[in-house]
Amino acid sequence: VMPDLEAAQRATASFRAIALRRSYRSKDVILDGVNRLFAGVYGTDYSADEYLTPAPERGADTTGRGEGPCIELLEPAENTEGAEGAPPDREARARAEMNAVAERLRLLVDGPAEWRPAFRFSGAAGRFEPVGEANRFRYADILVLLRSTTRQPLLEQALHRYGIPYRVGGRGRGLFARQEATDLLLLLKLLTHPQDSLALMGFLRSPWAGLADETLLQLGWSGAGFDETVFRRRVFEGLESGAALELPEGSAELERLAGARALIRKYGAQVDHRPTAAIVRDAIRETGYDAVLAATFRGEQRLANLDKLLRWIEQTERSQARLAAETAAEMERLVSEPPEQPEAALLDPDQNVVTLMTIHGAKGLTAGVVVVPELGSSPTGASPWALMEDGPDERTGILHVKTERVDRTPVTTPGYEQAVERAGRVREAETKNLFYVALTRARDLVILSGDPGTRKPAPWLAAVREFLGEPAGGGAPLLRRRAYPEVTGAVREAGLSAGRASRLRTLPDGWPAPARLFDAAEEAYAAPAGPTPILRYPATTLSAYLHDPPTFTPTAEEAGEEPTPARTPYEDDDDAAAFGTAGHEMLEQLALSGWPGEATALLTALGAARTLDESARGDLLRRVGRAARHLAAETRGAEVATEWPFALKLEHNSVVVIVDGTMDLLITRGGRRRVVDYKFTEEAPERLAARYGLQLNLYREAMARRDSIPAESIAASILAIRREGIDVVEIPPEPGCAARAVEAAQGLYKLRGQE
Repeated sequence: VMPDLEAAQRATASFRAIALRRSYRSKDVILDGVNRLFAGVYGTDYSADEYLTPAPERGADTTGRGEGPCIELLEPAENTEGAEGAPPDREARARAEMNAVAERLRLLVDGPAEWRPAFRFSGAAGRFEPVGEANRFRYADILVLLRSTTRQPLLEQALHRYGIPYRVGGRGRGLFARQEATDLLLLLKLLTHPQDSLALMGFLRSPWAGLADETLLQLGWSGAGFDETVFRRRVFEGLESGAALELPEGSAELERLAGARALIRKYGAQVDHRPTAAIVRDAIRETGYDAVLAATFRGEQRLANLDKLLRWIEQTERSQARLAAETAAEMERLVSEPPEQPEAALLDPDQNVVTLMTIHGAKGLTAGVVVVPELGSSPTGASPWALMEDGPDERTGILHVKTERVDRTPVTTPGYEQAVERAGRVREAETKNLFYVALTRARDLVILSGDPGTRKPAPWLAAVREFLGEPAGGGAPLLRRRAYPEVTGAVREAGLSAGRASRLRTLPDGWPAPARLFDAAEEAYAAPAGPTPILRYPATTLSAYLHDPPTFTPTAEEAGEEPTPARTPYEDDDDAAAFGTAGHEMLEQLALSGWPGEATALLTALGAARTLDESARGDLLRRVGRAARHLAAETRGAEVATEWPFALKLEHNSVVVIVDGTMDLLITRGGRRRVVDYKFTEEAPERLAARYGLQLNLYREAMARRDSIPAESIAASILAIRREGIDVVEIPPEPGCAARAVEAAQGLYKLRGQE
């Protein structure tokens, strides 16, 4: 839009260009760095009119007064190694980077003078003044700009460890992702669905009741293990003494349990007889829940969030006339998938907190110190499955699509590759503009960080190193590079190490102290764990990798692609893939027609068979004919489904894996089910079972979840279609297949993560 508008304006007779080059935001050492950096990034597009100049009337010409470089780059030390001498994986690198950022912020605010710029913009004076007691850096000066929220939990954890207060601003997923929202949801779910045992357990161990995990275990202990029925009976029916819980009579745990029981009964009886928000407010007052929030890390922010959540409950039930259970259901949806709704704003100007937000929301903002981490990561989404472009007129568009054939080879609509190229150029331009926005928000200091591991540096980090790394023509340096160990050492020398500053504060005078709830609150508000990536692999890949990891070639990893098995000696020849694909397609068509049909005509019509020679075609016809006759007898009187696609979610040890695949044949007869997978192979039955056992068990698990039946009740077999006959290879159930699949996914992920 803007280039078109400029072209139209230039075409007018009265056009005159006025370059707005003066910056009233930043000091000269930052502007010099921005000009040099983006002259390299934009090339000739960064014309003389784009060069920014400082405002002398604001004292922004600080170089002559002794100011040093005010653009910093935090980076790992060279030859960084992780466990057992291997390079650290992405998660470890991200965690180390966020810790370095938090340490640098502690040094800026509380460290020695050499870790601060010489000049800071004074709002009172309206100009850049020397840093001193009357002009100090505060946490409120700091704005952290993230490219995405993926690594935000790691940053929050690091800030928490170093006692740095913060708030989530902008459009980040803040409010409903906070612990306060989860706590309110636990209360609402328990009052509206008292039969929900998970909500009951969460409520009892939260600050609402503050019971220890050991007490919850004893409440449900039946002598042989944890029993949900025993647990609920003891919670709701009560205990006259602590004997059954191995606690002394009158102990604080029993008192809290009795209080929680009374609270549930009291407010559960009021549901849908009083406004939901009024019930929640009364529960807060009775338990002192807000006192717990006030005493925890970021207490003021949590209290503000609590008030905003209560107002959301009021507005929801009033404007939408919802019952308490409907409000709870809506809140559960928002907590499960937090919308872009920020935390409550702290309107007190004296709130001394760091602000976290994404770069996309920062345009037009100004901050004393701007931190831009994760320069080492590249944006994703370079090859979408669908692209929409403008058509020949404004009413029409052109849709480009990328999908897969049955054999998983890609297929695209005409013009797809060219559309991806054009979209890539647009995305590249947008990325440059986003980078420019990030680096032009700061008055006093810009802190950058990034660690690409052993991979080629991402564009932003590469640009900083190339254009700011060495002074141009022997001039003054514009970039100060600091290694993580240097920052960590300075933090230790200054006595600012993690742990000391992150202790809980004491309660203000006059606040209620609800017994030992603070111990539970400290546990409930522990720093969030770093995000575990969701992995996704085909069932065939997981099975083959786990059977024989050395058969995976490293060249695919270097290309950034999913690992694929190398060709193994027992594959027939170079036409094995086309042979198998054609056979699968023929059997699919025969199954859809009830197994009759002319196989020769099918073979002629199939594209996958066109590359086969006459000998291979004859072999394929004979094999498919035998398989069709066998399957016709096997499926007589049964329901048949072919090529059934699925996506299966597995979780093990906090790792989530999405497994996808397509089952060749599903047979259902009299309530009994069988999964059949075709293999055109001469491989021995025992090797087939070993190689594809996990694959078939994952198929079995997917079908079991679809139909809500035990996996072991489903039969699974490989139909080995050979040159001279057919073998049915039965695959026994494997109860631990989910854990083994996750193990395989982690192994594949490490191939890509250990870079």
